[in-house]
Amino acid sequence: MPGVSALGEVIEEFAPAGRVLELACGPGVWTPLLARHADEVTAVDASPEMLARAAARVGERVRWVRADVFGWRPDRVFDVVFFGFWLSHVPRERFAQFWAV
Repeated sequence: MPGVSALGEVIEEFAPAGRVLELACGPGVWTPLLARHADEVTAVDASPEMLARAAARVGERVRWVRADVFGWRPDRVFDVVFFGFWLSHVPRERFAQFWAV
């Protein structure tokens, strides 16, 4: 997939610290990189299959949440919010709702 290695390099350079929220984590492509730097990672996805695949990559260092990101409300404050290539899948009419989160 174009851009994967470039985004990985950006994550490594940025080195997100503190509490990181990963929205729509999917199969966990970025989760290990985030977990390498962060004190805590919360990864959210609506698909139990995707969460299982992601958990197989990282394991216990991540808090996994099965939820639709459009309706989910976090129970804590985060220092960094990350989402990879997922934004291109958001229907235009849902943008306002997404940014409200």
